[in-house]
Amino acid sequence: MTRTWHELFVADGGTGPVEAAADEEERSGFFRRLRQNMRKTREALTAELQSTLFQTLDDEAWERLEETLIYADVGASTTARIVARLEREVEGGQLAAGEPFTERLRELLAEAARPRSGSRWGRA
Repeated sequence: MTRTWHELFVADGGTGPVEAAADEEERSGFFRRLRQNMRKTREALTAELQSTLFQTLDDEAWERLEETLIYADVGASTTARIVARLEREVEGGQLAAGEPFTERLRELLAEAARPRSGSRWGRA
């Protein structure tokens, strides 16, 4: 199976050790940069969430939460589901503002990120 454009178009059957090492370094560099960018996104999201956002759960806090999750590429439908669930739990007295709220949000985000059985991304 070819992995790079160079491997796809090589007529002599392969690459030399120097080219192969350079290709491997380029691939690992890409994933390193991807991890760094994801870390920056996570840190920015955490900073926004930790700011006084969840000390008072008013309409403005709910809107800021929705905006923050959408900016973090959580997705509109997932964001709507998570926010609706949090609102129900707060209104039902099961969840309080502050740290308990933040912890519950983390749980729901982790749950949403897990692959589901039978989905096109999940494992069977």
